[in-house]
Amino acid sequence: MEHSVALQQMYEGEDVVFLYLSLDQTADKWRTKIAELGVNGYHYLLNSALTTEVAKLWQLGAIPRYMLVSKQGVMVNPNAPNPTNNQLIVQLDNLLNK
Repeated sequence: MEHSVALQQMYEGEDVVFLYLSLDQTADKWRTKIAELGVNGYHYLLNSALTTEVAKLWQLGAIPRYMLVSKQGVMVNPNAPNPTNNQLIVQLDNLLNK
């Protein structure tokens, strides 16, 4: 997650939102992991019904999964590169310049 933290720092002050959806079984485990990793952003713990809906909506087959969504809520890249890949920076910059 250190690469996620670095990416967040790189885009601090920009119009970028980092959203994390968790499928953990318990809220305690989820909260502990957020604190342990020190990753900022919007964190949501999904219950089983929401997990099923999100998986269908975004055709999720595996996690972790990185996706790019425009400000208008349009899925731009449902299989975005992970934060270790510089191509993600290129794609984010392209979205910010539109």
